[in-house]
Amino acid sequence: LITDPMTVMHMLEHLQGLFLEKSINNYQQLTTFHTILPHWNIVGAPEHCDRDFESLSSYDTGKVVKIQGQISEAGNTMVVLTKIAYRCRTNLVDEDGNKTDRKCNTINLVPQNAEEGIVVKPHECSACGGKDFIKLDSDKSQSEPVQRMELQDMQISEEPKSMMVELRGNLTDIVTVGSTVEITGILRLSPIGKQSLMNSLYILGQSIRVVSEESHMIHVSDEDEAEILDFVETWTLEERMVELCNAWNGHIKLKDQEEIKYAMMLQAVGSPETEFGHRTAMHIMIAGDPGTAKTLLLQSMLKLRPASRYLDASGATPAGLSAAAEPIEDFYTGKKRWGLRPGIIPLTPKDSVCCIDELNLYKHGFGDINTALESGKVYKTTGPVKGILDAPAAILAGANPMAGDKKKFVTGKGMSFIKQIGMDEPELQRYDLIYVLLDQAEYDRDFDIAMSVMGSGKNTSSAVNLEFVQKYVALSKGINPSVSEEAKLYIAKQHAKKRKSETDEHLRSHRLVPALQRLALATARFDFADEVTLDHVKFAESICAKSLNETDPGLLTGNIDKESRQKNDKVELYVATLMDTKSSIAKLQGVEGKEIREHLKANNVLFDNNTDFNSAMRRLPFLTASGSKWIYEEA
Repeated sequence: LITDPMTVMHMLEHLQGLFLEKSINNYQQLTTFHTILPHWNIVGAPEHCDRDFESLSSYDTGKVVKIQGQISEAGNTMVVLTKIAYRCRTNLVDEDGNKTDRKCNTINLVPQNAEEGIVVKPHECSACGGKDFIKLDSDKSQSEPVQRMELQDMQISEEPKSMMVELRGNLTDIVTVGSTVEITGILRLSPIGKQSLMNSLYILGQSIRVVSEESHMIHVSDEDEAEILDFVETWTLEERMVELCNAWNGHIKLKDQEEIKYAMMLQAVGSPETEFGHRTAMHIMIAGDPGTAKTLLLQSMLKLRPASRYLDASGATPAGLSAAAEPIEDFYTGKKRWGLRPGIIPLTPKDSVCCIDELNLYKHGFGDINTALESGKVYKTTGPVKGILDAPAAILAGANPMAGDKKKFVTGKGMSFIKQIGMDEPELQRYDLIYVLLDQAEYDRDFDIAMSVMGSGKNTSSAVNLEFVQKYVALSKGINPSVSEEAKLYIAKQHAKKRKSETDEHLRSHRLVPALQRLALATARFDFADEVTLDHVKFAESICAKSLNETDPGLLTGNIDKESRQKNDKVELYVATLMDTKSSIAKLQGVEGKEIREHLKANNVLFDNNTDFNSAMRRLPFLTASGSKWIYEEA
């Protein structure tokens, strides 16, 4: 069965035919009898049949192989004729050997060779030996559904290898694009043209199994599980987080922002389904100055979750990122046709993380990405192609400032985050956490970074190794905690309290409630707890505390930063106070800008230059400029 499966399959089909002939009277003579035959599946192939895309070769042709990969494209289900019905029109002879007017009329079902792709005609009638045939309508023939698809290597590379898979019978229409599957099938050859000696390899599927990325990428044995649970009992939640992050990406130095790593760890752990139906994927953006290790952080996720994907979006197309309608080669005819080509977001498995660097430099619009972030689906209605692709994976995005000084973030200068990053409010509010990394000179941190770059960094030691971390995350994903009523009340009260303290122009978004809930659920999972407690919520809050979503939610609605807003408030207060102390004549004639600036300086409100000062004055609704003086309008 392993070394010559086609022979075995032919034997099984032959026995099946004999059984039908024995069990059904005059089976061969029934002209309207159409059988829906059982489909023979090969399952349980031993380990020595396992192959990956590197080891699969022509030496396996004709043998059973077992391979895992991701469905990157699926063709329409077609119908293939396995046996074509021909009616014998030969005149029968009488006992004396003379031809009569009676026709044989026997239906001969002729097996077809799908590999050769040409119609096989009968040589002689099975009943009378005649050679005069007519082909019957297709409903008299035997057929089965067939579907072809492209299986892509799960290993991360710029051009992952792929293999065409053909499924028949009961195996069609059971998997969708983006599914990770294990195929057991027969490696066969397909001529690249009629009468051609050149062939391409494909797999004739004999069974298919949808697998989770966890089960085929990371195996957790009983011994591993016991070791992990002992680690959970011995160490506190905070200690475990530090140890696991040190083992995972401790070589990446983030001064006073280690919470970014903790957030990424919880993103990998993920959140279970909630009763309200919110998305489970946790999306994180890391924006920062050039050279602040954003790319290293994104790429480290590939080590933690091996089925994750990475892409630089600065030069990506919709086909590479979300999905696009493209002319693609038809699986059946080889001709070009319009099809939906999935990008990296829908191709990233559910339990993994899609890492997109330089996302704000993407040049093709964020509509599809916004929808994928919020609903977990990509909708395409471009040209002749309409389709919906699942995109359930969490997204870890990187972004650089575009409008700042020397492509670095500007703080305290009255420039909004939206303007500096080049993305709008709808895109940014889809992210549960947004962190900003600034490249600032600090001796101790800079020394540690330099030593780490040269492979001699400190504070990266851990009691565990990376393999342990991977298994820890894999095992924790099986926990499905619920949120306690105490935790729900605390989250709701904190959200209402924080919204009350803000002004209408930069209110906290209600999206931050399910974001904190997702983070708290992931924390409980990480802690191997069945319920989200107040401690889990507060730990999640400590991770949120360093994010832009918490430190300055107004920046995500297009406002200037909090420092600039506070400075503007002080300017308005002190200038109004100064003008109120002046006489009516002074108000009418105005006050010198130099005097106003000295008054602000005395109150610790400083400006770098006259340009910034004049800009601040023009924002005050009660002042108008007149030469070097400022006039109080209400006078």
